[in-house]
Amino acid sequence: MIISLESLLTIASIFFGASWGSFLNVVISRVPEGLSVVSPPSRCPKCGNGIKFYDNIPVLSWIILRGKCRHCKTSISIQYPIIELLGALMGLALYKEFDLSFEYFYYFVFVFGGIALAYIDLKTWLVPISIVVIMASIGLIIPLIFFIVDIPFYITLKESLLGLALGAGIISFIILFYKYVRKMDALGWGDAYVLGMIGLYIGNKGVLVSLFLATLQASIIGIGMILINKKSTVPYDDVNENDPIKNKAALPFVPFLVIAGFEYLFFGEKLINWYLNFMKSIT
Repeated sequence: MIISLESLLTIASIFFGASWGSFLNVVISRVPEGLSVVSPPSRCPKCGNGIKFYDNIPVLSWIILRGKCRHCKTSISIQYPIIELLGALMGLALYKEFDLSFEYFYYFVFVFGGIALAYIDLKTWLVPISIVVIMASIGLIIPLIFFIVDIPFYITLKESLLGLALGAGIISFIILFYKYVRKMDALGWGDAYVLGMIGLYIGNKGVLVSLFLATLQASIIGIGMILINKKSTVPYDDVNENDPIKNKAALPFVPFLVIAGFEYLFFGEKLINWYLNFMKSIT
């Protein structure tokens, strides 16, 4: 049986995404600790033994080892295969959306960097500025290069810059308004950095849609937490003693911004058309 080129590229995109998902696990575990993601090579945090290449095959190795270190039998978090599976899924989704194009690799940075930011914020309430800066640099430089050489690209330099200004500007306004008018912290500056970075990749229209979706989805989850009386409070060091949010249910916002950015990237036009048609139907 002869496998078509399309099938080979589809399979390759899945393995490519899964492999980078494996690297994301290193980023997620080391960056918040201020450690290098390159050295030392991957090793068991319990016994210190290095992980051989055959024990580092995305998803498959975790299944074969039954989620335990080969040497000391310490449990390996299910986070690892989940992130690898997510990487495989996003690698496939990007290929189906952009084919094997320059845009594929450009938005690969956006998607995989976004996954790292979302998971780190969800796990630690931290937004690593180093990751944001790398993503923002690539997000700006590539449209700039295509603008200079006058070659069409998925997003124009103008859209990218407007997205940056609008994304960072809206969140900054909300932060300052709540801080000086309401006397409380509603969002963190990391949220402003992240939405500004997202704007570089999906433009000003994408920022507005993403902010709306992120707020809607965060509200639904937050209300659900309140109804089941489950609190996820922010770390005490990050909140002033008298801040009203300190003892209330709280959620990190970056994961919702990232997910909404992905939703716009893959379904943006469909979402906008659905919304416009919905508004027409009720007016």
